[in-house]
Amino acid sequence: MSQKIHVVSAVIVCFHPNHETLHRLILALAPDVHQILLVNNGQVDELPSDLGAQVQCIELGGNLGVAEALNRGFAQAYAEGADGVIGFDQDSEPPVGLVSQMRDHWNGEVHRQSHLKFGAIGPATCDRDGAHLLTSFAPYNWMRQRIRPTSGKRWHVDHLITSGCLIPREAWEKTGPMNADLFIDWVDVEWCGRARAAGYTLLMDGDAVLIHRIGHRSQAFLGRHFHVHSPFRHYFVLRNALLLWSDKRFPTGWRAHHLLYALRVILANLIFAPGRLQRLIWVARGWRDGWAKRTGGQGHIPD
Repeated sequence: MSQKIHVVSAVIVCFHPNHETLHRLILALAPDVHQILLVNNGQVDELPSDLGAQVQCIELGGNLGVAEALNRGFAQAYAEGADGVIGFDQDSEPPVGLVSQMRDHWNGEVHRQSHLKFGAIGPATCDRDGAHLLTSFAPYNWMRQRIRPTSGKRWHVDHLITSGCLIPREAWEKTGPMNADLFIDWVDVEWCGRARAAGYTLLMDGDAVLIHRIGHRSQAFLGRHFHVHSPFRHYFVLRNALLLWSDKRFPTGWRAHHLLYALRVILANLIFAPGRLQRLIWVARGWRDGWAKRTGGQGHIPD
């Protein structure tokens, strides 16, 4: 049986943040959490000052990647008394009360479905550019079942995005931290895959909606949406998909779906987004390093 969550802390990963946007995020979270940890992946002392006693800053001294930033923040939050930690990107826009709502729904599901082990709960995600709810999926191997989020329901899902994902201490300790070797991209998918392999069920809360931007913008085409990324992100999207493909701990069909998804994202960007030559260069590097199983930040994040 999973444990109920009472004390929640928030971790926000920062990289050259817009101070106004970051302030709005902090104000939205502050009433619902024990503390807020800002983990700075950028230059030292570039975060806002005078944020109040509830907010702490963790300086990494440089860009160590999203996964390592989350790991540092989660470890400190658990050490300082949280029994659940929720992560956010710096530009996410949760409504006030989102964290309390998900915590209460978590506790309700733990009571109602006491025969299951729950590993995390996350919100439905609304694309900030397209103003549409993103599709999720039931746990899958070769076959996938799409989930269209609706209010009043909670679903068992294959994976959750990092932003808005609330993880209890027990599941974090049993599953292990995020895979820092991935640096960025697929970090959430890989952690969720390990959690489900360890016997945990992941919940998506249809009543909780998080406005979030994926990539630089959303592009509609033939009734579908794809996300336009910076050219250098193709390196991590492809390299890390290849690293997942080579990880035999996960089902073959699951790994194949993620690799095909990465290739579709790159193909769409090559067709519809500018800078094709630069994108192809990053794709070639990602392909090379993915097969060579090179990890970390070799892709180089521009300052």
